[in-house]
Amino acid sequence: MDTAYANRTANAQLAPYVELEAKADKIDEVAAFLKSAQPLVDAETGTLSRDALRIGYVKLASFDTFS
Repeated sequence: MDTAYANRTANAQLAPYVELEAKADKIDEVAAFLKSAQPLVDAETGTLSRDALRIGYVKLASFDTFS
């Protein structure tokens, strides 16, 4: 694990993990939406990290950590 990431998230108080399932013809739009939200998340006070990932053909997830 990246040491800087581990140090930054070690004191997280809240870490929601959210799975999203999209219709097959909308998966690229949902992925683009998650990617487009990154600047908003970066600007939030108290947000330690955010990861969005694709975990299947039509399934995505978002994992955020907050202080």
